[in-house]
Amino acid sequence: MDASRFEFAVQPPQQPSHRVSYTEKSAQRAQNDRARGLAIPFAGTARIACDAAAWQVLKTVSDSEDIPIVLLMDTGRRKAPIAHARQLAMYLAHILLGRTLTEVGQLFGRDRTTVAYACARIEDKRDEPEFDEYVIGLECLLNGGAGENAE
Repeated sequence: MDASRFEFAVQPPQQPSHRVSYTEKSAQRAQNDRARGLAIPFAGTARIACDAAAWQVLKTVSDSEDIPIVLLMDTGRRKAPIAHARQLAMYLAHILLGRTLTEVGQLFGRDRTTVAYACARIEDKRDEPEFDEYVIGLECLLNGGAGENAE
């Protein structure tokens, strides 16, 4: 495994009392996770392979929106503020990191069409000056302080 990439499983805030019944392949994957000291995925979690740049996008959106990463990565439907933060994270991963819609979808446990919808929603919302300034601020944070007009 490349040192710049790592795999982890995100657990929901409250673990269900029952574990997901694994197929043989999933059982082997879970055994490998336990051997490497990783959490076992439960129902409702996204099992993702994430590099440091994608993790930084998740962390930045999580911190700025005050929403735990586990809720951003949850595969279920969530209330509007959480869904909006997830859409913002998808948009930033696509635009700033140059990931394809399919790659972003795999990161969030979603289909590429869902990512396309999220990006369109954020682009539309950027017409509002306050929100646009907020997104520009996040982009600057993620780009190490280099703004749009930096030369």
